[in-house]
Amino acid sequence: MADRRPPRGSEAFRALLALTDPWIADADPVRLRRIEALGDVDWAEVLAHARRHRVVPLAAHRLEALGPAAGVPAPVAAEFRREAKAALFHEMAMFGELCRIKAALDGETVPFLVIKGMVLSSEGHGRMGLRVNHDIDLVVSPGDLDRGHGALTALGYRRVEPEGDPPSDELARWVKRSKDWVYILPSNGTVVELHHRLFDNRTLCDPGIMRRARAVRLFGQVEVMTLGEEDEPAYLALHGALHAWSRLKWLLDMAIIARKLGPEGTSALLSRQRKQPAERALRQAFLLCSELFETEHPVGRKAAPLSVRLLVAAARRALNGEGATELEATRFGTSIKNASHYLLWCKPAYLAAELAFDLTDMSRDQDATGGKVPIWFNRPLAWLVRHRR
Repeated sequence: MADRRPPRGSEAFRALLALTDPWIADADPVRLRRIEALGDVDWAEVLAHARRHRVVPLAAHRLEALGPAAGVPAPVAAEFRREAKAALFHEMAMFGELCRIKAALDGETVPFLVIKGMVLSSEGHGRMGLRVNHDIDLVVSPGDLDRGHGALTALGYRRVEPEGDPPSDELARWVKRSKDWVYILPSNGTVVELHHRLFDNRTLCDPGIMRRARAVRLFGQVEVMTLGEEDEPAYLALHGALHAWSRLKWLLDMAIIARKLGPEGTSALLSRQRKQPAERALRQAFLLCSELFETEHPVGRKAAPLSVRLLVAAARRALNGEGATELEATRFGTSIKNASHYLLWCKPAYLAAELAFDLTDMSRDQDATGGKVPIWFNRPLAWLVRHRR
């Protein structure tokens, strides 16, 4: 049986959970009763949480379904609607860009996958404007990276990570260390991540994902390839776990998948992923769903190993430990994410790769230590400087 302890956090966060719970129909009175049971809710604070967790459009949609009974002050309700409308227009513009990119890549015969983003909007919500999507994520085979770069450049995109046209040896080091190249379209700010693998840590990556890809029709209009039925939940779970599930948006994606699979399908997925890289991340995700959205989980908390229980505790802290404040802006916020990395998998090669990345990569640190310090001390020294403040 699932652990039935009430979800941790403020009334505002609990109200947000009630609004976004995918197991409750839009206008189901159960949703309203859960909100009313919280007492006097600060709806401005709920909006702040929704912004932090990138779920304003979905929350706004649910509030519209509940109507005046929800008791949201008019100015706050208007802001929910305004931001939801802006998210819809943004996703519509991104969809147009994706169609343009698809035509360019197809023209160059570059096979590619579309992951996260609009695939999850289409499959999880069935319409645009309910999921906040920041960028367009594409995956190509490593051998097609240069051709993909050429196609995006021809469309007017400018590569910003790595920036410009670095020497071939520097570019090779970037490809070895990082999973993607990042582009921006100066005319409207559209961001595209061109992945040549799914994770920075190569030990998590399965080279067979392109072979197992499946076709989906986005919003009933354009057919694209995306991750296979088994690969998608595994990837989403690892992606969320590597970020300590610090955004509710990511957990909602997993909750929607769990709802579709049902208890038997979820249990079967966990069985097939046993001893695979995503096993602990999937268990963590489904346990969090059972706790926050009060649904059944096929494996009870007592059966979860210590590593998974620790991952769940870290995610609870990341989700609402500092209220509406971004995790990275809190004391030891990035440390919570990094600690989660080391609990995800016990394979020595994975742990060694994580350690090497954490000791040398500076891309996630705001503190520069300068060039006088050996590279293996850059990141630890930056961490110490930051936490002494």
